[in-house]
Amino acid sequence: MTITPEGAAAVVIPSAIAIWSLWSSRTTARQSNAIQERLLILEKARDRERVAANLRIPVSAAFSPKELVLTNRRAFPAYNVGFLINGAHRKESKIFRAGDLETIAELAPGVSYPFHLMTYDNMPRTHLVKVTWTDENGDEGEWQSTLHIPIGR
Repeated sequence: MTITPEGAAAVVIPSAIAIWSLWSSRTTARQSNAIQERLLILEKARDRERVAANLRIPVSAAFSPKELVLTNRRAFPAYNVGFLINGAHRKESKIFRAGDLETIAELAPGVSYPFHLMTYDNMPRTHLVKVTWTDENGDEGEWQSTLHIPIGR
């Protein structure tokens, strides 16, 4: 049996195409893996920056004429949210109604929670308020400011 040039070409050309296809697909796969690794590194860095930025955003407080309002300005829930007013817990202060929570188990992002005030004659209008919370990683956060109760109805 003799192999004709046409028969050789019929075997060699498809074999060459198969070898080139295999080599090309392996090269493309390596390049794709390298790109995915770089994207993963960038995504992890972006996630770390987002979490770090979120840690700087506080759960804060503000007085209205009738309540102290705690607000979660963070992108994630805040847990075990509590506050001290002039260094004392809410129950120890004369300006809060009984029945309000001592701490808030979970304060969702963008949500506010009011603590109702009991005003009385000649009460001080300026108070040091310290808000504490735990974030989703178990780290503790703190915000503190001197706040003024506005006069109003």
